[in-house]
Amino acid sequence: MPPKKSNKRPKLSEADSKKGHVVSPASMKGASQTSKALELPLELLMEIISYYKAIPIPCAPTDPSSPTFYHFVKPEYLERTDALRALSQTCRLWRNVFFPLLWQRLEACATHSASGAWYQVLGESLIRKSFLVNENQEVASNVRSMSVILSRYSLSTVLPAFVRAIEALPNLTTLQILRVHHHMTTPIKTAFLGHRFPQIRTIMLPSYAHNVLRSCPEVRRVICTCYDASKLVSAIAKECKKVEEVEGFNGNERLMKRLAKAAPNLRSIKFTLQMTAESLRPLAALKNLSHITLQAVYNSSAEAALKDTQTQFAIKVAKDIIKRSPGKKSIVLQCKGYDYTTMSALNWIETIRHDD
Repeated sequence: MPPKKSNKRPKLSEADSKKGHVVSPASMKGASQTSKALELPLELLMEIISYYKAIPIPCAPTDPSSPTFYHFVKPEYLERTDALRALSQTCRLWRNVFFPLLWQRLEACATHSASGAWYQVLGESLIRKSFLVNENQEVASNVRSMSVILSRYSLSTVLPAFVRAIEALPNLTTLQILRVHHHMTTPIKTAFLGHRFPQIRTIMLPSYAHNVLRSCPEVRRVICTCYDASKLVSAIAKECKKVEEVEGFNGNERLMKRLAKAAPNLRSIKFTLQMTAESLRPLAALKNLSHITLQAVYNSSAEAALKDTQTQFAIKVAKDIIKRSPGKKSIVLQCKGYDYTTMSALNWIETIRHDD
């Protein structure tokens, strides 16, 4: 009599689970293969998955693929999640391939639900997922990024759940707060006071959530989603001494002076609004600054934008600033936005020569 087939589910090794590795179908010996789809190479499967729509990681404010929303992210950005969930439930073999990919992202910012207010749906989603990662170590160990939208719904329950979720994710490196109500500064401060999340390296947030940034002492990259980054600069100066990259920190000469003092190790800065030459000059104090991305005035081409006098002066100052940097140097002029006069999207990037 042939031996009975084992009913045990193939599992990732502890090392693979912690590192977020996926298992090649070819390596899963003994799995029943009743479909030719199960013989597809892992590389091809990953290529197919890459075409499903998902929230960009990180979701930079000038990224043309970033979702546009008022209160919540459109359901179409759940395509990747929906596909991975379905594939991971197909069979034991594909569960081992797609389950780690499914839980690389923990998201409470989009929903298919048409019942209930958006803020209630997203708040309850964050509470449920917080409970899940606290109870299921396998899921928690796979999470690399977390994207949320925070409203004033049930603050006394949602914010503590948010904190517990971050604490339960040892391999979380990217935290994205896509939206925060502007009256939530004090509740966030209360919820995050005394907590530290050293695992986070990249954070994207509006200035209203600056108290979250204060809890991330090891962060290297900070992306501001609103035009006023002054409170984020204060948080960096006091709690985040290792910041090397900032984006969306637009401001006047005074703010740039504060930024240069707060983040002396800064290597890269990307502006999302047009900056004057005068506002850029304080950045000359940054000895390691080797990359600057400038935002151009709205023009259909780089050739037209480069004729703008203010842009020319800003580029000249940027060249002088990065001269002192010992590393590889680069200056980029970009135009990303929407021209309402022509009703068309603007999205071009021009690399500027810095050695002339």
